[in-house]
Amino acid sequence: MGHYIRKHQKPNFQPFFRVQEVKYIESAQNIYVTDSIIREMTDRGLFYLGTIVIPVTSKSSLLSMDLHMTENLRNSPKCLGFPISGFPRSLADSEPLMKASKLPYPISRAGN
Repeated sequence: MGHYIRKHQKPNFQPFFRVQEVKYIESAQNIYVTDSIIREMTDRGLFYLGTIVIPVTSKSSLLSMDLHMTENLRNSPKCLGFPISGFPRSLADSEPLMKASKLPYPISRAGN
């Protein structure tokens, strides 16, 4: 998978996951699959994005997650990616949710 993702890197584009609460496009955030993540995938067979903080309006909110391998040329808020199996879903269905006091890193909002 790492080799496949690497093929989609461009000088001005990095593949990314878009995570958002369903029906709240403004909550979308992009989580980039960086060179170092891809290197770990291809060299060591590891895939780790670190801790991800996902803001939601309630514990039962539905989240969607898509993998984007090409640049959205129209800058449409309805950017198309490959849906990740099992999404949309509520994360509260399987594990207890933790409340984040502050974000561990700056996130990239969709459209930025």
